[in-house]
Amino acid sequence: PATAPMQVTVTPDAVTQVEIELPAGNRGRGRVVDATDGRAVPGARVQLWTHWGARMLTRRGSPRTVDADGNFEITGFGSGAVQFMVEAPGYANWLATATITAGQMLDLGTIPLVRRQALSIQLSAPHAADMSAYTFFLRGLEFHPDAHFDEQGRATLANVAPGECRLVV
Repeated sequence: PATAPMQVTVTPDAVTQVEIELPAGNRGRGRVVDATDGRAVPGARVQLWTHWGARMLTRRGSPRTVDADGNFEITGFGSGAVQFMVEAPGYANWLATATITAGQMLDLGTIPLVRRQALSIQLSAPHAADMSAYTFFLRGLEFHPDAHFDEQGRATLANVAPGECRLVV
């Protein structure tokens, strides 16, 4: 768990020592399932994150893998607003913020993961042209690097997280 921010003054030509006592971590639990059929998602991992406001900064500790029934329990949540991410091969990442009171178990309930999807794009133009000079990028919950169209103006991204995204050609 994170500590409260503290002011530290570093002076020239001197070693500044700071001692930090980490608070005991709060516990959270939940179950990760496939959003379509409700079955457990094997290999899903839950990762705690440090954050500043809505911005995720760094991973906190090691990820916890769910058991065969999709259940997990993890220690290390701070008090107040906490962020965590659930990821599994073939599924879109699930990011959430929850609020936890010190000393209480946080019940995260059932976390439904959705499968990644293919996105096919077709360019059209009023005149015949080689479309392979065109590139595009996709921005949404995840970053997709620039990609090229083929000569007929077709392109496919195989692993896109469902949801709204911005496509720029």
